[in-house]
Amino acid sequence: MNMKYCLHCDWYASRTDGYDAHEQSREAIDHFLDTGHAIDSMPEPSNAEPNHTPEFDAEGATRIPVTGVREGE
Repeated sequence: MNMKYCLHCDWYASRTDGYDAHEQSREAIDHFLDTGHAIDSMPEPSNAEPNHTPEFDAEGATRIPVTGVREGE
């Protein structure tokens, strides 16, 4: 399942917070309508911890650990 998160603030909705896919989408739409902020989604790790906020780098990109990928592919 994917989690939804905001590209402009620390808002997110995930299954570890008790949201199913439909509820995550509804919450994301509501956040967009309330703030105008862009929403994105990313896969939740199978071992996701409750109330875990995604990490972002200095440019606002989500830090997703990638393994098994060679540079240039």
